[in-house]
Amino acid sequence: MHVDKGDGGNMSTGKIYKGAPRALVVIPVLAFVLSGLLVSAFGPYYLAGRMDPDYFELLNSLSLLSFHAPANFDHPGTTVHVLGAFVIFCRWTIDSVFGSWLPLQSAVLLHPEDYLHAINLFFRVLASLSMYYAARVVYRRSDSLCAAIVLQVSFFLFSETLFAQSRVTPEALLAAASFALMIPLADTALATELSPAGQRKQAAVSGALFAFGVVTKLSFLPLLSVVLLFKGFRQKIWFFTSSVAAGLFLLLPGVSGLSGMVAYFFSFLTHSSYYGAGSFGLPAAAILKSNARNLLDLEPYLVVLFILYSVALVFAHVDRHEEGVPRLPMLRRVLWSGWIAILVQAALVIQHYRSYYLVPSLLYVSFVNAMMTAYYLKHLKRLPRVAKAAVVLCGLIFGVAALLHTERSVTDWAETEWRDRADLAVLEEKLKSMPECLQIGYDQSVLPLRALHFGNTMSGVQQGRTLAGLYPDSLFYSWNEGKAFSFLMEDKTQSVTDLVMNGHCVLLEGYELSAWSKLGAVMVLPANLRYEPVMTKGAQGIYRLTYTASNGPQGKENTPR
Repeated sequence: MHVDKGDGGNMSTGKIYKGAPRALVVIPVLAFVLSGLLVSAFGPYYLAGRMDPDYFELLNSLSLLSFHAPANFDHPGTTVHVLGAFVIFCRWTIDSVFGSWLPLQSAVLLHPEDYLHAINLFFRVLASLSMYYAARVVYRRSDSLCAAIVLQVSFFLFSETLFAQSRVTPEALLAAASFALMIPLADTALATELSPAGQRKQAAVSGALFAFGVVTKLSFLPLLSVVLLFKGFRQKIWFFTSSVAAGLFLLLPGVSGLSGMVAYFFSFLTHSSYYGAGSFGLPAAAILKSNARNLLDLEPYLVVLFILYSVALVFAHVDRHEEGVPRLPMLRRVLWSGWIAILVQAALVIQHYRSYYLVPSLLYVSFVNAMMTAYYLKHLKRLPRVAKAAVVLCGLIFGVAALLHTERSVTDWAETEWRDRADLAVLEEKLKSMPECLQIGYDQSVLPLRALHFGNTMSGVQQGRTLAGLYPDSLFYSWNEGKAFSFLMEDKTQSVTDLVMNGHCVLLEGYELSAWSKLGAVMVLPANLRYEPVMTKGAQGIYRLTYTASNGPQGKENTPR
C-alpha cells in the first residue's frame, strides 16, 4: 500500500476497493435530495413565524453588501452572513447578466424567497460535499468501507439534523462545519505514521474549523472536546492558537458587536429563562425535569449512544492492544470526546430547551460511530463466530431502529406542515379577496411583508429606507405596544386610527386572538379601537379594526367570547 510519508500511512495494509469513492457519493447525494424534499414540505420562509431567524439572516447578509456590519450578533453567526452575502452577490450577478438589472438591495428585497432558497441550496451542497470528503478520508485511512458508510448513515439517525437542512439558519451551516472538522480529525485518529509536521498541521486545521463552527453558533462549543484527540502540550497549543486566530478573523465583520455578544452569552448561561431573561440561576426543578423528558422523547437514540459510549469506554480501558487493530489509546480519546460533547450539549439543552441546540453533538456522533466501527471490525477477528454475529446484529438493530424513529418523526413533521399550509392557504385567499383593505401583520402572520418587517427590525433597520421605497404603505403591528410601525420604525398608529375612524377597512392578521394562544388576553390596542373576527383557521386569524367612541379597557376585555 502507498504511504504518504509527509502525512502518515493507513492504520492497516488491507487492499482498497477501487470503486469505494464512487460508492461514497450515494449517501451524500441522498442527503441532498432528501433535504431538498424537506425544503419543499417546509414551504415559503415567510409563512407563520418561519421567518425567524431565516429573514434576519438574509437581511444581515445583505447588510454586508451595503457596507454595514450585521446588527444581529448573538450567534454570533458572521459565517452565515458572509457566506449568505457571497450567494446573494452571485445570484444577483447571474440575474443581472441573463435577466433584467435591478439594484442589489431592490433585487433581494423584491424577491427574498428566491435568495433564501439560493442560500439554503448552497449550504446543503457544502454539507453533502463535506460529508463525502470526511467519509473518503475515513475510508482511505482505515481501509474500512463500512466505517466510512457508518459515518455517512449516522447523519440520518436523528431527525433534528435533517430538519436543520431545510432552513437558512446557523444549524444548516453547522452540518458542513462538522463534517469538515471530521476530515483532519480522521487523519489524526487513524494515520499511524503521522509526522510531527503533519500532526501540527492537523491540529491547526482542526482548530480553525472548530472556530468556524463556534462563530457560526456558540452551541458548537461542546465540541471543544475534540482537543483530546491531539497528544501532547504542543499539539493542543497549535489547536488553541489556530482557534483563536481563526475566530478573531471570522468575527471581523461584526467586531463592533463583540462585547454585546459576550454579555448575551454570559446572561444566557447564568439566567433561568430563555435568551438571558429571568432571574439569576438555573430554571426551576420542574422545568429542568420537563426539558429532560422532552429531550428523551425527541432523540431517545442519543441517550442510547451515550450509554453505549460509556460501556465502550469501560471495555477500552481494560482491553489490550493487538497488531493490525487501530490504536486503542486513540479510540479511548475519541470515545471520551463524544461522551463529553453529548453530556455538555444535553446539559445546555436541559437548561434552556431548544431542540436545535443539540445539532452539533448529533452530528459529531457520526465521527465517533465511524471510529468505533473501524476499531471493532478489526477487533472482532479474535471473537468466536457466534459472538461476531451477535455484535453485528445488535449494531444493525440499533441502526434500523434509529432510522425508523427518524423516518416517523420526519413523516409526522411533513404531514403537520402540509396540514398547516392548507389552513394558511385559506387565510391567504381571503386576504387576496380583500385588496381594498390595509393589511397589517403581527406575530405568526401569513403576510409576506411581515417577514420583511421582522428581518428589518432584527437587522437594525439598515434596509428600512430601501424597503420603505419599495413598499411605502406597508406596516407591522406590535401587539405588546399597541402600535403600528413603518419600515423606518415610524409610529403610524394615529394614521391607522384615522383610517378606521373614517370607515376605511383595516385588517390585522396573525395569531388567533383567543384563549388558545393567550395572545388575546394581552393584546394591546390603540385607544378607541377594537377588533372583530373576519376569519380564523387553525392557529391563525384575520381581524377587522373598528372604532368606538368609548375608551374602555383594552386587550383582556376585548378578547372574543
